[in-house]
Amino acid sequence: MVIQPLQPKALELKPEGQRGWRWLQIHAEPALQLQLDDIVVLNDGDRYRVMAVRHYEQYGYMEYELVRGYEYE
Repeated sequence: MVIQPLQPKALELKPEGQRGWRWLQIHAEPALQLQLDDIVVLNDGDRYRVMAVRHYEQYGYMEYELVRGYEYE
């Protein structure tokens, strides 16, 4: 799995308002099947919500956009 922050130009287009939301993009093997609105806990213990899913199974990976802005329950 590869985790990367979204590029600054892409961040400007996100509806962040005044919150300090943190957006990440994950490239993972197709075996990881996340759904929209799933919660992912990364190694740092922070919780992220799945906001977008892109299917690239034919190329051997899945792409997910995650956001952390406040504590999800």
